[in-house]
Amino acid sequence: MEKIAEINGKIKKPWVYGKQTQAIVDENNIDDVERQERSLATKVQHVNTLKDEIVELKFMNNDSEEEITTWCMEMEKHIKNADSCLAALSTKTKQIESNERELEKAEARRE
Repeated sequence: MEKIAEINGKIKKPWVYGKQTQAIVDENNIDDVERQERSLATKVQHVNTLKDEIVELKFMNNDSEEEITTWCMEMEKHIKNADSCLAALSTKTKQIESNERELEKAEARRE
């Protein structure tokens, strides 16, 4: 049971990063946006791995299938939220890059 608590703590960590996403998107800094995107994507992959490990431990602890299913559905909600954050970051990256290209074109026309 201690192992499950430890892994659950690790699983919850990325959600803090997800909550920071909007602030980073609002800052409009390409480096910060890309770094957040890479970091969050890595953490979501790690969560998926840990989720599988917890399910295995829950079965070994004789948790009911209903409890395990409920827990998995809750984790999927968090993962979908993280996926939404990743989509927002990706969109922001494309927007910043597009704006930079437009500025470069405008500057080139002035010269």
